[in-house]
Amino acid sequence: MYSAKEKLTHFHKLVSPTVVEADLALLHEKAPHLTDFTRFDLAPEKNHEEILFLLLDHCEHDEIVRNRREFANQTADEDNENINANNSSEDGDEDPETLNSNGDESPDADGGEGDEDPSTEEGGENSSEEGSEDNELTGSSSEDPALLSEDKDDDSSKKEKAEANPKKKKMSTRE
Repeated sequence: MYSAKEKLTHFHKLVSPTVVEADLALLHEKAPHLTDFTRFDLAPEKNHEEILFLLLDHCEHDEIVRNRREFANQTADEDNENINANNSSEDGDEDPETLNSNGDESPDADGGEGDEDPSTEEGGENSSEEGSEDNELTGSSSEDPALLSEDKDDDSSKKEKAEANPKKKKMSTRE
């Protein structure tokens, strides 16, 4: 079909391991007499370059591109049909009002147990304690503000001492 130079040009334009299944299907269609199909069928990704090179002996560039597009459209249609089939069977089994966005049941669907205030649950008690700890750190707690100011004084005095006494360089013992 193509001269060696043209074949290499088209090969470099078309080479892609992601579309090897389409190329292999077209090669099966165009050249069923080839003996390499066993090897190609077992590891198409590994042999994608050989498949394309052989395919260029039997097909033109445009035909390969057209086949790849059709193959991609067919697989996309099949995927959509599978997704739609799975969704329709799942939707028919469960009430859509009881599912949240993750597909799990919403708390209201379990018989009213979800009507409790989340702040009174196990995690809610901790959240009110965390708020009081924040108040202690900011000094607005009524317990012992003198301790907090001492801690602040210690931190600032440490910084002042570090600035006042810079580290001395060690003298080299080598001569």
